[in-house]
Amino acid sequence: MLEFWLPDRAFVQFMRGKGHYATYGRAELARDTRGHWRGSVHADGLDVAADCLPAGPVEGGDASAGTQVLFPPRGSGITSVVRIAFAGHRSQDCAAGSSWGLRGPHPLARGAVLAPSSYEFGYELVGGACAR
Repeated sequence: MLEFWLPDRAFVQFMRGKGHYATYGRAELARDTRGHWRGSVHADGLDVAADCLPAGPVEGGDASAGTQVLFPPRGSGITSVVRIAFAGHRSQDCAAGSSWGLRGPHPLARGAVLAPSSYEFGYELVGGACAR
């Protein structure tokens, strides 16, 4: 995952069934022969492309934990937020020269890419909670 949540169709359907805002986008992630991870997301009004060459030590693992809160877009009619808790993931910094490309009329396409990027993997999402 190149610092982007990549839901599949089943996850979108599940979240919509719980009343949360979710849309589907085609996501691709592949490693090339030089060890670079290249990812892309294509959704309505948004195209994201990223490239990362993992470098340095792998951190995290059993001692890692984190949370993330997803807020629905204004005007979507959804008033609840989604809280995600995760543990056990690992991460590695991306080497110099890693890149991000954001295009399209979607508001996320006008976002600023903050460096440094990291390659994160090994997430296991278990359970869930909903706040209103």
